[in-house]
Amino acid sequence: MDILVFLIFLGFVFVFVTLIGHGIWLALAWFFRNLFGLSEPPQIESLNLVRCSNCSALLHRQAEGCTVCGWRKPSEARAELWKEIGATHRHLQSLHRQGRITEQSFRELMRALELERERLGASAAGYATQHAPPPPQPARPPTVTPPPASVTTPTPTTSVPPEPIPPQTPMTPPVVTGVSRTDEPRPSTQIPVSETVFEKDAVKTHVWAEEIGRTGERTRYEPPRPKFEPVAPRKPRKPLSEVLAAFMEQSNIRWGEIVGGLLIIGCSTALVISLWTEISRIPVLKFFIFTSVTALLFGVGLYTEHRWKLPTTSRGILTIATLLVPLNFLAIAAVSRGNIPPGWAIIASELIAPALFLCLVYFAGRIITSAWPHLLVFGVLGSSVGQLIIWHFAHAGMPPQRLLVLGLFPLICFVATTAWMLRRVAHTEEIDEGLANTIFITLGASTFAALLPLGLLSYKSGQTANTLMHLAPLLTLGGGPILASGLLLWQRIKGRELVASKTAGTSIALIGVALALSGIFLSFPNPASVVLAASFAFVIFTGIAHVFKEPRVHLPAAFSFALAFIVTILAATGEVEWQSTRHTSLMRELLTIKSGQAMAFVFALFIAASEVLRKQRQEAAARYYLMAAWGVGAVCLMIASVYRLEGIGDPHYIAPIYAVLTAGAFWSAWRSRHEAFGWIGSGILLMTLVQTFGGWLSIRFPWQAALLAHASLAAIASIACWRKGEVMRRVFAEPLNKSALIASGVAVLSMFFSYRWQPTGIYAQRLFWLSAIWLILLWLNRSQLLFIAMQVALTCAVLLTVKLGLQGYEWYAYVPRAWLHPWSLQIQGSVLVMLGLAWIALRIFVRSKVSKTVESEAGSDANRDAVSDEPEESRLVSAAWGYLNSSKLSFDQIVTWAVLCGFVLLGIYGALHGIKLELTIRGGAASVWNLARFPHEHAYGTGAWILLALLLVSMLASFWERRRVAYLMGALLALSTVVPLLAARWETEFATASAWRWLAAIFLMLVSLPLWGRDKIFGQLKTYGLPELNQGTDSIALMLRVMLLILTLVPLLALTIFPVLKALEYMPVHGSSAGFFYQIGTVISYSVPLLFAALALVGHALRERVAGYAFVAGLLLNLAVTVAQLMTVAGVG
Repeated sequence: MDILVFLIFLGFVFVFVTLIGHGIWLALAWFFRNLFGLSEPPQIESLNLVRCSNCSALLHRQAEGCTVCGWRKPSEARAELWKEIGATHRHLQSLHRQGRITEQSFRELMRALELERERLGASAAGYATQHAPPPPQPARPPTVTPPPASVTTPTPTTSVPPEPIPPQTPMTPPVVTGVSRTDEPRPSTQIPVSETVFEKDAVKTHVWAEEIGRTGERTRYEPPRPKFEPVAPRKPRKPLSEVLAAFMEQSNIRWGEIVGGLLIIGCSTALVISLWTEISRIPVLKFFIFTSVTALLFGVGLYTEHRWKLPTTSRGILTIATLLVPLNFLAIAAVSRGNIPPGWAIIASELIAPALFLCLVYFAGRIITSAWPHLLVFGVLGSSVGQLIIWHFAHAGMPPQRLLVLGLFPLICFVATTAWMLRRVAHTEEIDEGLANTIFITLGASTFAALLPLGLLSYKSGQTANTLMHLAPLLTLGGGPILASGLLLWQRIKGRELVASKTAGTSIALIGVALALSGIFLSFPNPASVVLAASFAFVIFTGIAHVFKEPRVHLPAAFSFALAFIVTILAATGEVEWQSTRHTSLMRELLTIKSGQAMAFVFALFIAASEVLRKQRQEAAARYYLMAAWGVGAVCLMIASVYRLEGIGDPHYIAPIYAVLTAGAFWSAWRSRHEAFGWIGSGILLMTLVQTFGGWLSIRFPWQAALLAHASLAAIASIACWRKGEVMRRVFAEPLNKSALIASGVAVLSMFFSYRWQPTGIYAQRLFWLSAIWLILLWLNRSQLLFIAMQVALTCAVLLTVKLGLQGYEWYAYVPRAWLHPWSLQIQGSVLVMLGLAWIALRIFVRSKVSKTVESEAGSDANRDAVSDEPEESRLVSAAWGYLNSSKLSFDQIVTWAVLCGFVLLGIYGALHGIKLELTIRGGAASVWNLARFPHEHAYGTGAWILLALLLVSMLASFWERRRVAYLMGALLALSTVVPLLAARWETEFATASAWRWLAAIFLMLVSLPLWGRDKIFGQLKTYGLPELNQGTDSIALMLRVMLLILTLVPLLALTIFPVLKALEYMPVHGSSAGFFYQIGTVISYSVPLLFAALALVGHALRERVAGYAFVAGLLLNLAVTVAQLMTVAGVG
């Protein structure tokens, strides 16, 4: 009874699923018909049937005649005549409704048409009963009856030429003029105007005509305005008994057959139900009952097809009966269950049933799948026999290999059937509705027959979940034919009226894909099942992609191969076992670094496959393999990035994985011509360098070094790609150039935040490296800001190099704030000035190159040809000159001016302590102030004189190269530091201020000499190549003179007036204590420098012929006398 309950439940489920599926199908068909505006196709069209034009009986489209009424199919010429008669009939009816012809004329013309139709051999019974007048007398010849005297109507034998219609006014509304129409005969209402074969396509028209009255007077007639006739009430529906009687009469069905068959079936069913307890004791009776019921359904279907001529009903019954065949085999298997050895009855039932159902399914297949009934037999019976094999050989606890072998037999039958069917249909260019229905029936019956054995096998094994896991590869294998069938229907169905069938084909294809992929998911977590299912999926998808020219299927095929390969590698390396049912083992291992390494190999393999497909001109397939490669590559990149943080060095070989991904990215960019891959390759290249420097080379601060290395490689590669054409520029040069700029900027930030911990040597090296990178990038990025950044990096690198060198000296090493030591400042300043001199030399060199280029371009054609073979050098020189010859102040010049200002302050700092000692109030003590506690005496040592010489050379060279007076003024400022540097040496004699006064006055007189003889000096310099100046010599001399007077007179007056004022306050300063200035006395020491300054101003007054200088000289003489007097009085007092 258990199997009976199971079968009854299965039947209910099948009926429920069928009803729900049919409802969904009808809903989709209704939706697509409304969406595309299609009419519902008649049912007989799907069966290739038509109706008889005489008796409306169903007959095949290729039939020569009707077997019910004896009607014969006409020839093409006669069919055309019938169409013309029908058109004439509809036109006459239209004229009759409009009142254009009389009732008598209409009857005569219709009679003539009927006679002509009878002459052509068609039956007019239906037509004559509705439209023809009463049959004429036998003695009366078949001629047209003359019209009444009141109406002039031409007879069929008389030809009356039509009268011309007078012209009408278009805007005049239609009216009737002339005689009254009260005596005109109107159409009789006794003649029924029903819808006949001729009336189905009638169209009401309105035309202009003439009406002839009884008096013979012609009147102009215009048709009346259209009137809306009331709609006739709907006819009441016929009772069901009348409809059923008409249907049975039309189909030639006898009540006796129906009643007898129902009585037999009903009585047999009742008998079986009442005796089921006794029947269940005899298993063979169950077999005969199930077999008899299914065979009865086959018989009913065949009878309704051949006897009652009900194709739709018979096809439905036969389809249901065919689907019941696998269930009968399931019942047969249930009959033979138990430990009792099979007897002769069971063996006979297992041998007779296949033979019986083979015949029945074959005869049913000739009706429902007439194109290939043998395929239906093989698909249904082959898979159904597999149930018997499974029932006898399957048991609980059997090994997985046996499960696969038992489940493979019905699946082979299904695959073979579907493949054979597809091979038959493959030669058809376009699939019509009949062939599509045949494919649907064959595919559905074969699929149902193949699924039942798998369900039975799962039931017999005892563990459904494990069985499904081991049988999952078979599901994937079974999804291939379903996918192929759906794609074939989707591609070969082209008619718009078959849009529902095409949609069904698309759904079948999607079901096939889902089934194939679900087999992979169900196979988890058993590695052997996963590898087998993924391999089947790869083969299926790849084959379908090539056969159906559908490149999109390559994408799931590639992912299936990747999964199979990765799991195989994990199992081969011992990471997982081949047979494992642990739910977390395989999923966890798929996210380990071992799988990441396998993914890197799969990535490279997919890139190679894409290249091979591209060479075979399969661009679409190559594109999908490239997409699959990057899908795998993205996962591989994430796994490698997570494991990069583990361990010291590179134990997991992350760097080679990154290298493979980098190469693949640049290859993809070259092939796809898409700059996004260039950006991706640049980013992964940076990660490769980071892992290489940190894990393999153990370089300190690996991120910093990797950023600089990445910027270097990207800059060089961008320049190389820029010269290869527009495509290479867009794909490689632009992304690499921008990534190099970004990487160098990030490297600057990294060095800024790590300067506290980074050694000076490494810092200096990487700054040199950074400046070289920016210098290379200047080739593509013509930016003055980038050039300045390069100069800044180079300057900082030079300073750090100097610092690194100074760290080898005892006075610098391990001393806090050692960079503030005067020697350190002098050395760093000297190096910076020398760097500025290098930039000046470079400008002079580039200027000469530019001058030669300009001269060669302005020369003869021969000269042009001589330099035309160096266009790259010319462009390089032009670009360099654009950077170096900036109209604004360049960075190296700013550095030189900064060093000059610092040097002047350092010189004043060296002499300041001596000035404080001399100008301190007698009896007081001067405080000593040293910068960062370093002796100030080093500020005016040898290093200061070296720096002074370099500054003078730099300023004069800049003046020579730039031709600006500012540099001469800078040279004068640098030269003026001689005064404090020399004066500081009198610190021990407390005479620094006195020395400064005398040296300032002497410096004023000595420097005034060149200003007085400037014409001779500039003339002599021009002979040595002095370029033309932007200003005249007089204006230059004026600016230098003003600056000279400020640099000398200001300190001279300040150092003179301050001690005089203190002396007047009776607070005399300490003054010099020994030496020359002590011996000459206070009066001479203070007054003589003023006299020297006055003499210098007199000289300027005479040279420049400016009275102001003489006036100032007089003031100085007056001041000198006053100071001498005051100091004498103060000394006396």
